[in-house]
Amino acid sequence: MIAETRIQYALDHFIAEKYFDAEAEEYLLKEMRDSGKSELKIKITGDNLCIEDFDNRGKCNFVRTDKTIGMNKSVDHLIFRKIEDQWELHLIEMKSSIKNKKWIEVKQKFRASYLNAKAIAAYIGITIDKVILYTTYENAEITDRPGRTTDLKSYSPKLGEKLIDIKKEWDTGIVELNFGHYEAFQHTKIKMIRSDDQTTLLGEYSI
Repeated sequence: MIAETRIQYALDHFIAEKYFDAEAEEYLLKEMRDSGKSELKIKITGDNLCIEDFDNRGKCNFVRTDKTIGMNKSVDHLIFRKIEDQWELHLIEMKSSIKNKKWIEVKQKFRASYLNAKAIAAYIGITIDKVILYTTYENAEITDRPGRTTDLKSYSPKLGEKLIDIKKEWDTGIVELNFGHYEAFQHTKIKMIRSDDQTTLLGEYSI
């Protein structure tokens, strides 16, 4: 249970009501778009603050709206967790399938959500000590050479950006995000299974 006076004061006075979900040891995180439905049961130890459906919550509204930059994009769910006086940030994006172009879009969501999370952390008075990114998926088809895909734009970095081996990122679990300089983040893949009625992807994970 969150007990710090500074955090509780911020939750009571600085943050919109019901912006955070009620603290729990287990959350059922959902993505219910017609294009693909997913349900992930997250079991969590330690004090935590969860924002389910983060992509539909209010965020910083002073960022650029250029879709190619992706600063208005967002992951599906966000969790702050406290372990031994340190705070972790867990960013969770839910997908049915992942290909090269989609992975680049997911990375934009991670970047924008990380920056928004840092702003939220400043408001509630915590310091983020560790960040872990997650992608839930059923199928992944990320290739390492243009010859294996028609998505040639995935291999053409913008001016001033370096060429990232996205297949290596996906395989190794180390993701680089561009903030004007590149920072590496831990990434965890969560393989989902389809429900008996074939309508929803299901998964479980413990943090």
